[in-house]
Amino acid sequence: MIDLDNFKYINSSYGQEIRDLFIKSVSEILTNILPSSTIIGRIGGDKFAVVVYDIET
Repeated sequence: MIDLDNFKYINSSYGQEIRDLFIKSVSEILTNILPSSTIIGRIGGDKFAVVVYDIET
């Protein structure tokens, strides 16, 4: 689980367009830094679920 801090501030201060760009940017960052087998889903608001498969220890 990932919970973004101060997301409400971004949403209320900059509006829906910037909020949507912010969410897309976070999704792109997660996609780029996590293994390709990872499943990333937005649960709602400022919460994301991340499932990572095939991790070698």
